[in-house]
Amino acid sequence: MASGEVNSRLKKALQWGIALAAYCFLGYTLCTFEHYSDFALFFRGASGRHYVALVVCLVLMPLNLLLEAWKWQTLLKPIEVIGIGEAMRQVCYGMAGAFVTPYRIGDYPARVLLLRDKSHYVPAMTLAVVGSVALTAVILMLGIPAFALSFTDFQGYFTGNGQTYVWLVSLLLGVVLLVLALVPFMGKRYGIKYSDCGIILLQSLLRYLCFSLQLWLILYACGVALSPMVSIVSIPLYYLFVTVTPNMPIADVGIRGAWAVFVFGQYMHDVQASIILATICLWVINTLLPVLFGAVGVRCSRSA
Repeated sequence: MASGEVNSRLKKALQWGIALAAYCFLGYTLCTFEHYSDFALFFRGASGRHYVALVVCLVLMPLNLLLEAWKWQTLLKPIEVIGIGEAMRQVCYGMAGAFVTPYRIGDYPARVLLLRDKSHYVPAMTLAVVGSVALTAVILMLGIPAFALSFTDFQGYFTGNGQTYVWLVSLLLGVVLLVLALVPFMGKRYGIKYSDCGIILLQSLLRYLCFSLQLWLILYACGVALSPMVSIVSIPLYYLFVTVTPNMPIADVGIRGAWAVFVFGQYMHDVQASIILATICLWVINTLLPVLFGAVGVRCSRSA
């Protein structure tokens, strides 16, 4: 058997393995889900404006994925030109790989499995990391000012006379500078121009604004109406805490729910159940649905 045929079969086996693992974990998640009754209560008590907010949040999900696909298309430009539809399919398939691996590390290998040329796998994985670093930089750049602005609301969780707070902000600012330096440094090796690095950061910002709007809408749909000023501070702070927390797929929704109650609960009281329901709904919309699309998309993958 020719080595090319062996590689093709191995690639197909890996693709189907990721898809099968995603389906199994998705089934396990749905079977062990404990909040179906909360969904029933929400739908019985929701008004028309709540349903509108929920629908708009759901409609924004394809835009969220489209922005990530656009960024992925830009990242791959130095090594392989792909259409936006193919980029979208690779992004969804990457989410299926992330869904079944610790710390979402399976995202990058799963994406590159769908590339036409296997010699591009290693540089494409590096470029995927560049895209992830760019989004992390945006989250840190917006989250750190929110952390500084909200310190008086959370100062009871810090000790000392402000020294702990100063050290935390200084550390986070140092991380931001390091992350921003990594984007052009890592991209330059594979032909990403400095101007393209700026575009990649802009694409990351647009996606950040998209899923932040989704979070605000789903909170409103579940009865947690944040004022504009509270939203400007609390939503970036929430995503900052979620980003810097080590995570695994099986604990993802729990960690997000815990941070949401911690952050948004400081500004609105007696709505913990609604906050948890909102994070679950957003997790279903932005994680479970794309994972399902990604797992199904493997059927349409090209032959190597």
